[in-house]
Amino acid sequence: MIKRTVDLKKTAGISMTLGPDGLNSNDFVYRRVKTFTIDNMQSQLLNQDLYCPEIFYYKYLQFDHNKVLRKKKLRLNFYVVDGGVAGIEFLKTHAYRLSNYPKILEIAYGAGMVVFLLDDDETTLISRVKAGNKIVIPAGASVVFINTRYPPLVVAEIYTIKGRNRKTHSDTRGLPYYIISKNSKPAIVKNPRFRNIKDFTKFKWDSNISDYNISPKTPIVKQILRKYEKFDWLFKENSITTV
Repeated sequence: MIKRTVDLKKTAGISMTLGPDGLNSNDFVYRRVKTFTIDNMQSQLLNQDLYCPEIFYYKYLQFDHNKVLRKKKLRLNFYVVDGGVAGIEFLKTHAYRLSNYPKILEIAYGAGMVVFLLDDDETTLISRVKAGNKIVIPAGASVVFINTRYPPLVVAEIYTIKGRNRKTHSDTRGLPYYIISKNSKPAIVKNPRFRNIKDFTKFKWDSNISDYNISPKTPIVKQILRKYEKFDWLFKENSITTV
């Protein structure tokens, strides 16, 4: 975890800091926080015979302020991914899949990469991201956040409460591609469990946000609360299935 306290309000859109004790806010509260260790991550690692580092990431569930988001049927989670490597693989989250509904990701702090596999189980997209970037994830896509730097990577995730966001692809040791450290730089290697998978496609983070009335500069929480009616597609099943 980070040694100094940094203010995330500019990128997160809510009063929030990241410090040695994690995420904190004067206004918003979270329901609970989950800590994911190497024991939790073994099934999705390139090398399963590792014993360190101990902690990979933290997941802060259901941030809200006076039930404002809940009343709008929205769920806001934050992921904090530590910096470093497990063997040669950069630290990451599990693969998560939100069935039937799209979701929006926003990088609140740090830099890294996002790997997502579309619901067809054939198309893999990989995007480099940094603070302020946003990505619309299609319904049914499985997503992993990877921290390729040493400061923590903080990712906000917002979607309708009607969707079920679950871990997936433990049976294949994660998604079709891993991000490893090669000569101290990120490199992409194929997961051998996916023998017939198509080559990945590089995806620019802002490629699709303008199609969905998303401004690249304003934090997504502020945009949704100000112009809620423009985000009706978030609540429609399979409204977005490709990029």
